[in-house]
Amino acid sequence: MTELNLNNIDSDLHIQLCEIAKEEGCSVEEVVQSMLRQAIEEKQRPHLATRLMDRFADLGLRDDETIEELKGQGVRSPDFDQ
Repeated sequence: MTELNLNNIDSDLHIQLCEIAKEEGCSVEEVVQSMLRQAIEEKQRPHLATRLMDRFADLGLRDDETIEELKGQGVRSPDFDQ
């Protein structure tokens, strides 16, 4: 396993990391590793537009088709009393 040393960490940040580690019952190293893993996973996850496009790909919109934007349309609250 590779070792990573972090220098010049802000003391407030270190205190917060220690508090999180104490709350979760683990070491500061484990907390930092978990945060790094999560940050990398989020960075590698496709953007929302890509995920939406993939989700609705089966609905029949062809590559040359576009969906009109509804610019200038007023926003209406739903009426649940009907």
